[in-house]
Amino acid sequence: MYAFLVLEANTYFTIALGIVITIALLEIIGQLIGFSIGQVMDSAFDFDADISADSGIDAPEGGVAALASWLCLKKLPFLVWLIMFLTLFSITGLGLNYTGSVFMGSPVANWLSLFLAFIVATYLSHHLGGALAKIVPKEETSAISQQSFAGRLAQITIGTARKGTPAEAVFKDEFEQKHYVMVEPIDEEEFPQGSNVVLVAKENNSWLVTRFD
Repeated sequence: MYAFLVLEANTYFTIALGIVITIALLEIIGQLIGFSIGQVMDSAFDFDADISADSGIDAPEGGVAALASWLCLKKLPFLVWLIMFLTLFSITGLGLNYTGSVFMGSPVANWLSLFLAFIVATYLSHHLGGALAKIVPKEETSAISQQSFAGRLAQITIGTARKGTPAEAVFKDEFEQKHYVMVEPIDEEEFPQGSNVVLVAKENNSWLVTRFD
């Protein structure tokens, strides 16, 4: 089995499987120290936010928002969706190459196996994601647009926030649910671990913050 997994034709599929295992281990370790990769990813990839509000333009029907909805990105926590997609991609690719090795004596051509694995994983994400959402629904608070985060009081939990160097912060919403976000100062201040800050505005994948006096 090991010899099959390390075949050059299986490189991308093995890497995808390795990423899934690594994410699972990091999430388990993170839960022990109060850090959630899933919460950070949900903050960075807010597919429930109003696209027109973030970009200042109207999203065309059938555009990015529609694709995200079709893929069930709005129904599942992003980390769960990512693990599902990478697992489907890996299993499909490995299955294709194993079938090719058994019946044709060699794995499927790289470009073909990658293309088919991606298409199958995308298609199954739509159907499996809908079913999985009934078991692992996206938390109600995670569906709140990130625009509502502005003005919230958060505390730096990991690292020191500097301009251009975000640190992790956490805050609780009105439902007592924790949200983990990456933050950096709006000016040249530095906020060490334990500092209380106010979320001001979203910029790329982090929030600009100011000191809470």
